[in-house]
Amino acid sequence: MNIERKIENCIGSTGPVSPGDQLLLAVSGGADSIAMLHALHALAPRFNLSLTVVHVNHGLRGSQSDGDAEFVVALAKRLKLACRVEKVDARKAAKKGGISIEMASRDLRYKTLSRIARDIRGTTTARVVIVTAHTADDQAETMLLRLARGTGRQGLSGIRRERYIDNVAVVRPLLDTNRSEVIAYLNSNEQSWREDESNRNVEFLRNRVRHEILPALEKLNPKVRDALVRTAGILREEDTWLDSIAQSLLETCRHKTDSRAIDVNVLRKHGVAAARRVLRLWLIEHGLAQGDLVLQRIDEVFALMHASRGTGRVAVTMNRAVEKKYDRLVVISEASKLGCMQPFREKIAVSGETILGEQGLHIVTLAGDTILKPHGQRVGSLPASASVSRTGIGRKCLYVRTWKPGDVIRPIGLSGSQKLQDLFVNAKVPRDQRTGIPLLECGGEIVWIPGHRVSRGWEVKECDKILEIHVERI
Repeated sequence: MNIERKIENCIGSTGPVSPGDQLLLAVSGGADSIAMLHALHALAPRFNLSLTVVHVNHGLRGSQSDGDAEFVVALAKRLKLACRVEKVDARKAAKKGGISIEMASRDLRYKTLSRIARDIRGTTTARVVIVTAHTADDQAETMLLRLARGTGRQGLSGIRRERYIDNVAVVRPLLDTNRSEVIAYLNSNEQSWREDESNRNVEFLRNRVRHEILPALEKLNPKVRDALVRTAGILREEDTWLDSIAQSLLETCRHKTDSRAIDVNVLRKHGVAAARRVLRLWLIEHGLAQGDLVLQRIDEVFALMHASRGTGRVAVTMNRAVEKKYDRLVVISEASKLGCMQPFREKIAVSGETILGEQGLHIVTLAGDTILKPHGQRVGSLPASASVSRTGIGRKCLYVRTWKPGDVIRPIGLSGSQKLQDLFVNAKVPRDQRTGIPLLECGGEIVWIPGHRVSRGWEVKECDKILEIHVERI
């Protein structure tokens, strides 16, 4: 099966890419990404796909890096595709963050792609999807790297075909394609590519795995790469099944007086494996990113839960912590210790992006074509999304602010109004977390509370223009 056929299998009602999508192609200039670009360009007319080429220049190889960018721009021009080149400083980011250049490059690359996706999402009604050229070889290398560093079943599940960053899908259509197939495809189409000499430098750990460890393992099993990819697939399927079981268990472990907290006494009754998985799902529910939840952090929270002392705190990110309050675990803001915010009221861009660094909020508003109907959210939970009437907003300004006594909302489906104080009590939102919930306001009225219904009068009616609102923690 050739590469175009494999990618075609990712497009459709059951695939991660749908006809009509706007695709952002991460193209480095190397063989894998050039093959992906070439194949998607061939398929685009048949599936009405819009393609934009994105090249991130990490500034690591001087004139060679600039040459990669020039090569990608020239190819995009020949294919008559839009192209954006972004230059970043990976060395500076690595030094500032105390991480490897590889990790800094990866983080900068995804941040750049995510930002461009949000920019484009505000100008189109099409679904925006980021597409990267990870192959089966990348999958095998990733498995070995994670095994060497130490990881659980989820880590050994490898690279996922689809994930989300800032509510934007990231799709890897070449995950079942090996590098030899990529080279054969490019040669058959007489398409050149760029070689990155740093890919041969075994000082980089991934290159050592690629050029030394995998060839050594192939002496034991010539098909070791296929075996690793197959194992990752099996573990990924089992991991999804175990998560569904853990989600049900999480519901039984919620504290009776505070549904956002974990009941320590209930979770203690379950084994280590079950408790770890429940804690991970619970922390994700509170807005922590998958990348923050390394096994060490989960085990620290597990140890806190079993500690003999009644209270304690464990930092899980730079600004978030888990606090033990006798019979319950709660997630708090490490910066404020109590998850509170100082009173504020800030104008939101419509349509556009608003970043409030002091409050730790990232808000995106954009034109929509369908009404978002989130499920399973709780009052104040982030990230959260909703659709409101753009027509109703008209020329008025949209604001985000903190709660103040006397605030009311008129929830859709209920007559009259409801005090936010009563809403928080009914939803079992702890008192010390209520001022940490951002409220959306327009025309002096509460339009929406993340995790709750849109206020009556601001819902989307027939023929109304739709405004999507997405709120998340930074």
